[in-house]
Amino acid sequence: MRGFASGWRGAVGAVAVAGLMLGAVAGCDSQSAKLEAEMAREREARQRLEAELAREREARQRLEAEVARAREAPAPAPPPALAAPPRPPAPPPARATQPAPPPPAAAATGRGSVEVELHLKQGLTFAAMRDYDNAILEFTKAIQLDGRSAPAHANRAVAYMQQRKYNKALDDLKRAEQLNPRDRHIFYNYTALYSLESQLDRALDTLDRALELGFNDYDALRTDPDLNNLRRHPEFRKVLEKHKVFIR
Repeated sequence: MRGFASGWRGAVGAVAVAGLMLGAVAGCDSQSAKLEAEMAREREARQRLEAELAREREARQRLEAEVARAREAPAPAPPPALAAPPRPPAPPPARATQPAPPPPAAAATGRGSVEVELHLKQGLTFAAMRDYDNAILEFTKAIQLDGRSAPAHANRAVAYMQQRKYNKALDDLKRAEQLNPRDRHIFYNYTALYSLESQLDRALDTLDRALELGFNDYDALRTDPDLNNLRRHPEFRKVLEKHKVFIR
């Protein structure tokens, strides 16, 4: 009878161990399924980015071909010269003369603006991929082609902020503000920069200006990690409420 009882306990123990093993297998299968789903999402995201880059490359090739054709096109022939009328006798020289005004600037061909837009799009694509080195390179090329491009300066400032190169970001934001002093996004980026540097009084001032100009990305005000320092300031809510902005 003692042996029977011992055998029964052994059998129960074996069943329990088998149950634990089945549970472990089921847990592994569940974990494996989660990992496979996560990998599938990563593959889909990578495929979307690769497709976007392919489209950007195709657009760039088309624009470059268009620019090349424009450069190779022969200049239009000048109109035939008209017979000059007889000239009146020259007047006596004046005692004092004004310097001749400079000749008018040549009209823009439009090729530069096409290339600027191309570099801006490429820069934004790299920024979306968090490749900030190449994003900065593309924005810099746009600035070299058009030094008065406020979007190129503003976007390069944001890329510099991601690299914690705050002095360079500030220089670009100041230039962008000079070129477009009523751009609400420029003042929001000032706010993010000052918050990161814990210059909270300045951050509140630029936030006030951004809202005054119509900044309305309330999700950014609520969740942007660059504003974490500023959200803890007791005046943050007061600035928002001044502009009838209420966020949780």
